[in-house]
Amino acid sequence: MEIEELCRGFVAGTVSAAEASMVPGGEWYRFASFAPVLAVRAADPELVRLGLIALTLVPQEVDIRDKIMCLAGLYYAASVLGLDAVELFAKVAQLAEDAALAGEMKGFPLRLPQHRDLQAFCLRPAGRGTEFRFESELDS
Repeated sequence: MEIEELCRGFVAGTVSAAEASMVPGGEWYRFASFAPVLAVRAADPELVRLGLIALTLVPQEVDIRDKIMCLAGLYYAASVLGLDAVELFAKVAQLAEDAALAGEMKGFPLRLPQHRDLQAFCLRPAGRGTEFRFESELDS
């Protein structure tokens, strides 16, 4: 089963937390990291939601700062696609067992703009359509 299907199943209740935990944490993290790129490329808001859900399934052992980096990309994609990020992030945060992640997810859209902008995470958007991606400002 693909990660996207597992995310949908987790929310629908057809995939249990125990089943979800059988997927290596790195798979959830990779999907959460790449979901905003896929969402913008396909102009598909559902991929933002699935990326947030995947992030809630990343093990607590993964550093919260890495998870916040994912939130930055997901927030950017939500903004580009015209989603209500405050509502979406708060709703998905309720699924998180990791209290630190739940707090960060719920609060991320409420940060001051300079603290949620991609630039604050040394990232910038690049390309259009199927070429869209995030680039590191550190590589310049």
